[in-house]
Amino acid sequence: NLCIADADIDVFLDASGFAYGDAWGVDKMHQRLSYHLPRWQRTGQMLIALPQAMGPFETSGFAKHLHILANQAARIYVRDPSSMTYLEAALSDTSRFKRAPDFTNLVVPSSSAEKRVSDCAIIPNSKMLTSQTSDEVSYIEALVTAVETAKKLGFQPFFLNHEGPKDMQLITRANAALAHPLPVMELADPVDIKAVLGQCRLVVSARFHGLVSALSQGVPVVAMGWSHKYHALLDEYGMADYLVAAEADAVRAALIRLDENYAEAAAEIASAAVVLKAQVRDMWEEVTALIHQQVDK
Repeated sequence: NLCIADADIDVFLDASGFAYGDAWGVDKMHQRLSYHLPRWQRTGQMLIALPQAMGPFETSGFAKHLHILANQAARIYVRDPSSMTYLEAALSDTSRFKRAPDFTNLVVPSSSAEKRVSDCAIIPNSKMLTSQTSDEVSYIEALVTAVETAKKLGFQPFFLNHEGPKDMQLITRANAALAHPLPVMELADPVDIKAVLGQCRLVVSARFHGLVSALSQGVPVVAMGWSHKYHALLDEYGMADYLVAAEADAVRAALIRLDENYAEAAAEIASAAVVLKAQVRDMWEEVTALIHQQVDK
């Protein structure tokens, strides 16, 4: 194992994704950021938080930790308007906070990456249950309906396990409820997962980065989500109407509607992807400039 002392580090990059807000509690922000920031500032080290969802911050105790972040981080990038609104409600000064999309949209899979099984990935998320967004019976029914509706519309669906054992349990239960169980794909490398999703014609996902990987490659989606970050992402790509409740009727209606408007949706997504990738490139230019300033001191 490689061990690096704090004193040998000039810049800390926080790529948490979604770790700060009521869903995670005050301690997580304290342990990851606010506990360290005063020391890093004293020793001339810099923190840059890469694009992530944040908030809400209604739990007691967030105020002092957010104040440290707002005054001592070099830059905090947030991914969506809701996150910025939560921060503005909690802080009087948000000058160190800027908007930028999820930066994984620039990742390009290699041509040798894993090939698809078929053309429609169904990606479950166990967080839909633990976040109390849906109960298990309704969610399994929604997954089964997604499979059956996709087949009727001419797609060839397969299950993609995006995260691990808990998602695999949902896939197993959904397959048990199907007359003809679907093939299941599991890949260790997230870049290979992105390659598979880029070769699909449709993705039905409750995993945020499954959606990012599809949309950033121009693939239409139907989404189910458990936090504000899902609506923000779909809205960026002009697909907000395709974020639905984890209910059979809602999923069926969204898939039928998307099939009827497929060409227009695909064009909208492709156009948005160009803009969002340009925004991420701008973000990386800013981050690079900040790092150069720090290292050249």
